[in-house]
Amino acid sequence: MAHEDISELLKAGIQAAKDKNKKEARRLLEQVLEIDDSSEPAWMWLASVVDTPRERRICLENVLEINPNNARAKDALAALGGPTPAAARTEAPSTGTAQPRPTVRQQRAAGAAPQAAPAGRRRRGVNPVVFIGGAILAIGLIVVGLLLGTNQIGAPAATPTLAPAATEVVALGATARATLVPNGIVVTNDATQLPTFTPTYTNTPNPTMTPTPPLPPLTKYHLAYTDAKNAAWGIVADGTQKATLFANITAPIAAMSFATSGKVAYVGLEGDRPQIFVADADGQNNTQITHFGGHEFVSSPSYSPDGTKIAFVESPGPDKEDPAKREIFVINPDGSEQTQITNNAFEDRDPAWSPDGKQLAFASDPTGRKNLQIFVSDANGANAKALTTSTGDNYSPSWSPDGKRLAFVSTRDRNENIYIMPVASPLDTSILTFDGGSSSNRTPSWSPDGVFIVFSSNRGGTVYQLYLMTPNAKFIQKLAGQDDKTDNLDPSFLPG
Repeated sequence: MAHEDISELLKAGIQAAKDKNKKEARRLLEQVLEIDDSSEPAWMWLASVVDTPRERRICLENVLEINPNNARAKDALAALGGPTPAAARTEAPSTGTAQPRPTVRQQRAAGAAPQAAPAGRRRRGVNPVVFIGGAILAIGLIVVGLLLGTNQIGAPAATPTLAPAATEVVALGATARATLVPNGIVVTNDATQLPTFTPTYTNTPNPTMTPTPPLPPLTKYHLAYTDAKNAAWGIVADGTQKATLFANITAPIAAMSFATSGKVAYVGLEGDRPQIFVADADGQNNTQITHFGGHEFVSSPSYSPDGTKIAFVESPGPDKEDPAKREIFVINPDGSEQTQITNNAFEDRDPAWSPDGKQLAFASDPTGRKNLQIFVSDANGANAKALTTSTGDNYSPSWSPDGKRLAFVSTRDRNENIYIMPVASPLDTSILTFDGGSSSNRTPSWSPDGVFIVFSSNRGGTVYQLYLMTPNAKFIQKLAGQDDKTDNLDPSFLPG
């Protein structure tokens, strides 16, 4: 079966597990393991849908045989009780030889009814062609040996000197990880060619469920968001004190970004065209700072942490916005020094400043085939490098306050889900909204202290509502006090 088919089978199995369809998930995941018994995510997800603790233990032991450093599997196995498998221990392994349990395929070959779950990792059989060829070669060597022995009866046989053969040591079940090396500078001020870029399927585990310390009271946090009518609202995180955020601004407002300096940047209207505005945090002293012509669209303002710069997205289009022409600009809050920092033949969007103001995270489509990836560059757009290379789209990056992690949205698992990755090791990505079924989860934003992430989701029904969760996904709660009949969008925490 082609790699793409296996990947699709794995995706379907994972989705069935998320949808609580254990029977279908089990069927699909066992098919994956019949083809590739070294699939770590297949064993991990199968552990979540089997029926008995024994079956779950077998699955988790196989995960640790493939990847002894899988902390989530270690925790789950420890919760089941009993000894930890040798693959997960640090002491020297026993010299005894363990007898492998029969797999589903082996049981079927023997004519027995298969067990409820794969009982051990499948050992690969010998290719029949290789076996027959080897047998013929062995017979030939025996005949030659007999002939030579006939000619040298009575003579002592010389003992040959055996030169040691070169040995290639390959860890059982080891899977090579691709090294993310940027294909040149993707985003530059004078880019003229598309880079070589090949998206890959990424197995993304659920986050390790480390204990959550006592959470601070939600009354400590204030948020801002917009509704479906582009009205701006402020609310305390416990759902109280909801109020109109900008009493003096009657025009539609979208995509607000707050600076620690007490200012806000937002998208407002000049006539019927969107422009970037700045104002005090309460909406007073609002001023338009961009003045694009009648065929331009602007979006996604992002205030730098020190309040000296605003990044935003501009796209030309006579009637409607052309996503393929979106580019990122930076401007001073007084409207001066407007500078275009990307200039590509593909989409660039969703700029987000790092906490130290030295970098920008953003989404870019380097292939031009609607396959957005998360990039990080210097503040002027130079030295851009890809942090993701997955299938699907990756967008809406949001920095943690310490600058070490990014929350973002990805459709690599078909649905819009929120993921988290360390900037220094982006391969260690985890999904946060794995309990959302087929819902869409959008626009994550960190609290100033890094304790919570707020996002918008339609998991509770047909409209989008705001939810709070911890970065380990152990705590998640719908924000009270919202209008349950209209979409609530683009949430962000107010500074301080």
